[in-house]
Amino acid sequence: MAARPFWKGYMKLSLVTCPVAMMAATSEEEKVRFHVLNRRTGNRILSQYVDAGTGKPVDEANEVKGYARSEDDYVLLEDEDLESIELESVRTIDIQSFIAADSIDWIWYDTPYYLTPDDPIGEEAYCVIRDAMRSTAMVGVSRLVLNRRERAIILKPRTELCSGRCASGMKCAMGANISPRSAASSLTQS
Repeated sequence: MAARPFWKGYMKLSLVTCPVAMMAATSEEEKVRFHVLNRRTGNRILSQYVDAGTGKPVDEANEVKGYARSEDDYVLLEDEDLESIELESVRTIDIQSFIAADSIDWIWYDTPYYLTPDDPIGEEAYCVIRDAMRSTAMVGVSRLVLNRRERAIILKPRTELCSGRCASGMKCAMGANISPRSAASSLTQS
């Protein structure tokens, strides 16, 4: 089955902007998954939140997130509190800088994705950016709000995936690799 985009937005470099789509580069379809069953009845077992002090189940209406200040001392956070500080997703990958592709050790790579042009009109601009990075052996560094978290992202030219072809006939694809949070500051400070 062909990969489907889970994120659509724009890639921007200076005054050049083009629509892009992001899809997973790997799949867990073949991963074996097990369910926990009641040996006696064969029925699935449901997970349930239980109060650590009383041992009694907690109704969903009484569940709240808490940040531990110290042992047994929490700051309670309602959904409205979290929504008020949520990062705004501008759905734009604004390339902040370029660095040599071989200057990033593999340890900083985390989750791989493919970034492809999402519109025939923006495809030419996309391919110009990708081909320039390829010919200079550089990668683009940017930030992206994904799943309510800001993450560092590395854009690296690829040719393994083809969602379309540029005017030059080259395959259009870029690898987008989300870096672990600890790497975000070191990547953008260069």
